[in-house]
Amino acid sequence: MKDITRRFLSAYGPATDRDLARWWQGGRVSIGRKWIATLGDELAPVDIEGTHAGMLVGDVRAIQKLKPVRSVCLVPGFDQYIVAASHHAGNLMPAGLRGRVYRRRGWISPVLLVNGFMQGTWRHAVQNKSKRNQVEVVIEPFAKIPAWVRSAAKGEAERLATFLHCELSRVKFDSSRL
Repeated sequence: MKDITRRFLSAYGPATDRDLARWWQGGRVSIGRKWIATLGDELAPVDIEGTHAGMLVGDVRAIQKLKPVRSVCLVPGFDQYIVAASHHAGNLMPAGLRGRVYRRRGWISPVLLVNGFMQGTWRHAVQNKSKRNQVEVVIEPFAKIPAWVRSAAKGEAERLATFLHCELSRVKFDSSRL
């Protein structure tokens, strides 16, 4: 159980006993609390906007040495980062937009992730035109996004096209739902 708890916190920390329980047992908080307690001095308490959580001490040290970087990712639907964040999603996206990512019947939309925050959703379509597969990417931002995010998102769309063995036909930013 210690090894499982370490691995969980290494991947998803900072996390609460409730997060661990939800991930491992589907909700038995007493198990999560017990397993996290077994780490003793390996665990560093952290406060995330009033929520008490824990991280591995070594991870805290590593994070303290990091310099801030900008990041933009087109995260696919059902990506583990988004799935694991569902309980804390309100801290990772603008208020009132949870339903655009975590949709009915368990569907989880692909997400435009900017500096770790959910800033929109996206979709793609592959078409065969002139004997060449082409992909179009449509990004629906939750708010107006700066030029550097648009540029980086286009780079992500290029990576997607390469992965799909396609040519990128266009990237469209659909702001109709702002």
